[in-house]
Amino acid sequence: MLPVLKKGSNGPAVKDLQRSLNRSRDIRHDSKLAPLEPDGKFGSLTEARVQEYQKARALVPDGRVGPKTRGFLFEEAYDRVTAAQRVASGWVMLARAAIVKLRGFAARAQGGAGRPPGPEDRVDVEALKTHFHIDTTSLSPAEAASAARLLDQIEQTYNHIFATLNRASIENEVIFRRVGTHEMEADHIAAGAGFPFRSSAYVLRKGDRMVSFAPPFNEDEGLLVQRILIRNRHVNTVIHECAHLASLDIRDIAYNFAPPGSQTALMNNGKQYSRLTPDEALRNADCYGNFAQHVVFRVDALTSDPEDLFSIKCTTELCR
Repeated sequence: MLPVLKKGSNGPAVKDLQRSLNRSRDIRHDSKLAPLEPDGKFGSLTEARVQEYQKARALVPDGRVGPKTRGFLFEEAYDRVTAAQRVASGWVMLARAAIVKLRGFAARAQGGAGRPPGPEDRVDVEALKTHFHIDTTSLSPAEAASAARLLDQIEQTYNHIFATLNRASIENEVIFRRVGTHEMEADHIAAGAGFPFRSSAYVLRKGDRMVSFAPPFNEDEGLLVQRILIRNRHVNTVIHECAHLASLDIRDIAYNFAPPGSQTALMNNGKQYSRLTPDEALRNADCYGNFAQHVVFRVDALTSDPEDLFSIKCTTELCR
């Protein structure tokens, strides 16, 4: 759980709080007090504005900003994360089932028995080859043993991701947290990890390992087609970040696309997503969300035409 902000607190989290209170005042006209100066210092004026905000929402007006007050202040952001989290659990279940099935093919090929993947397995085989660079169509016993080992590790990572999704709660500030622009900038400077300013979510490799959801995650989604694509990208992002929590070995080795506002060469460390080795791919966070999305939509969603993705009819709750 995040620290409670109160009179005497200071830092980037307080500055983001002050900006959020000002935004609420401007949009909802819910304050008779003057706008706050976002100086990062929680003084008497900030305390008074917090108390006023709490009274308007039938909260205890103690002037302290904990989970309940943050839940009202950042309700829209919390709702989007929670919605993406729920869908991500379904995606991961389908991805894990596909991995288990494909590992069965590899195990049987290792013993020289069993049928190879058939036409009904085409999409799962294609997704595995595209994102984890493992081809299960024709394996020698030695190749099958290596593939089975890699698939076992991938399954274990999906197990960790699924467990994380079941435990995480942005409302209760368990594993997931919402950060503002100033907190995000402070985290990036402290981490020295070269995160792009436009990151929508991230996990710091040191300190309190939580998934931090930043302002770009909640930006206006525009037209209907774009909203659907961004919604799916939100789900993909949640899986991506939970993969980081599964193991310190899982990093951002390469992206299947350039993150907004970043440089491809810088973010991919000179690596090309399509040319990762299988060992690199299973340590690359982006592969887990992309594989799951490919399995769910039965197409490589990140390289398909947006209009094609928009026309996909998905009848299960996993895709809604």
